[in-house]
Amino acid sequence: MSNLLIIILVLFLSLFLLVTVAEKLGKPMEAADSRRYSKIIVILMGLLLLAGVFKSFM
Repeated sequence: MSNLLIIILVLFLSLFLLVTVAEKLGKPMEAADSRRYSKIIVILMGLLLLAGVFKSFM
């Protein structure tokens, strides 16, 4: 049980570190790039959903 808590603690600490560094060093995304990535993500999520449905029925 203590190993699980250590793993969870390390994951949350690394996530916190990653978010803080990304906020400080990251640059804002342009609107055109944001729209393009949004379209790609929606298509990929739809394909993932279809693959999950297909897998559950096979």
